[in-house]
Amino acid sequence: MNINIDLLLFFVFLSIIVVSLFIRRKHVTVQKIVFPILYLVLYRTNLGLSAMDNISRRFKKSVKILGYFGIFIGFVGMVVIATMLTINTISIFSQPDIAQPGAQLLLPGSKIPGLPSLSFVYWIIAISSLVFVHELSHGILARFNKIKVKSSGVGVLALLIPILPIAFVEPDDREMERSKKSSQLGVLAAGSLANFILAFLAFLVFSFALLPAVGSMYESKGLVVASVVEGSPIANEGIKHGELILKVNGNTVDTPEDFLKALDGLKPNEKVVMQTDKKTHEVIATTSKDDPQKGYLGLFVQPNEVAVTNDAREKYGSIIPPVLRWISGLFLWVYLVNLFVGLFNLLPISIPPVATDGTRMFYLGILSVLKKERLVKGIWIVVNVSFVGMLFVNFFPRILTIFS
Repeated sequence: MNINIDLLLFFVFLSIIVVSLFIRRKHVTVQKIVFPILYLVLYRTNLGLSAMDNISRRFKKSVKILGYFGIFIGFVGMVVIATMLTINTISIFSQPDIAQPGAQLLLPGSKIPGLPSLSFVYWIIAISSLVFVHELSHGILARFNKIKVKSSGVGVLALLIPILPIAFVEPDDREMERSKKSSQLGVLAAGSLANFILAFLAFLVFSFALLPAVGSMYESKGLVVASVVEGSPIANEGIKHGELILKVNGNTVDTPEDFLKALDGLKPNEKVVMQTDKKTHEVIATTSKDDPQKGYLGLFVQPNEVAVTNDAREKYGSIIPPVLRWISGLFLWVYLVNLFVGLFNLLPISIPPVATDGTRMFYLGILSVLKKERLVKGIWIVVNVSFVGMLFVNFFPRILTIFS
């Protein structure tokens, strides 16, 4: 039996949170969504509230600029994530043979094609960075706009049983509603803006410092099949995860660059001869969902064996290269988690009492334009139902995979 150690550690971590909340149960509240199927367990504290006050007072000009910039970036991000989700949902129905689910639960042990496995340690650090900057920024913008922050805290989202740890900052709802629309939008957009800034910084460090350094220390030897898309030409041909790729159309491939070069200019209905350590496969490409002029195989590859070069071993020893490689993976996941969760938070969806920041931003945005609250509520209901439905379509296959 194969045990996913990272997922096991996640559930141990979750159990520790649940036990801690139970011990402090006098200070815990439960928000019922579809009780007892779906609910939130919340533990409120005053942790970090004084820091939010101090930062909002000491850096007024910077906070004010970031508030307005956050509103702009927030609406841009909302359009981006809404467009991505819509396009992928259409692809799932129109091209089910090549479309992939567009939503992924970021749990430890998750395997996303083309990316290193999300280990528990990577997950806990990336999620902690995400939550810290996100909630702190909400609180800072709230205090800058003279909106009281009642509490901060932690908790868990439960689907029958606890499944996901959360953290929150709780501005006073009445003061929030009485403030200007621009102030409300600034508070709402601050979290995702902070995530984008952190993602950008992590990307810079990863791309321009860590990746070149690690690349100079390691060399790959051959390619293997990392994953195949179900229903794709590659899957139908029978190519499996882990097969060693030797040649593509007669060209020897040792690196991802060799592989891409061998398939450069691939057209729909074109035959590809792929020789692996198991057998020689002949695959007919289908049409790419991104470009009808390009062929599609449904294959992800990765280096077969990555080893420290002799020069790097002599120069840096046996400890520095793997440590640097681990740090590189960490910065990659900090970048990805903050980017995609920050974007997801801007998607206008709400299943009361849980709602993204994009929910209120969308409502305030169209209310500022249309001025008619009844009409805006009607539009909001249609938009919310549409995106919740699309999200379910994109998430459901992943949920089935996790349980299987």
